[in-house]
Amino acid sequence: MGMTRISHFGRLWVSLATVALLLSGLSTESGATDNTKSTYDYLCCTSQLLSRVYHPGNDIVIRWQRTTMTSEPVGTLVITVSIIGPYKSKNALQHYEGRPTSKSDLTWSQAPRLDLSNSVPLNPVSVLHISKTARSGYYDREMKWLWKESGDTGFGASVVRLVR
Repeated sequence: MGMTRISHFGRLWVSLATVALLLSGLSTESGATDNTKSTYDYLCCTSQLLSRVYHPGNDIVIRWQRTTMTSEPVGTLVITVSIIGPYKSKNALQHYEGRPTSKSDLTWSQAPRLDLSNSVPLNPVSVLHISKTARSGYYDREMKWLWKESGDTGFGASVVRLVR
């Protein structure tokens, strides 16, 4: 009879321990999920995109490359892409020399902005249309990132060559 009591007690103890472990596991797991939820950031650009020569009327298609992060809070990321120019050379563009000053000489274009939740894995695409009246030269492609909640920003730029 003593053996039966120990056995029942042992089973009861194992059952209670199992329930406690399951509950603590669920609690820890749910807390860990909230704290380590994957968030995403987006990078640009492939070397093929950067080395390509464009023509008036072309579209610059940017396929954003998703990266996974775990330390960022969930929020909204706004991405904008634009080009401005033309400059006579890459060197002039890099030193902002000879930038068109009159509106008739200036070409500026912007892709529709992307508003992305960093908690949803997407494969966003920006399409920047180059005007059919754009002149030959080098254009400054500017990419800007804005985290709406924090106001943090990021900036990137590259050179786009346009030939009529």
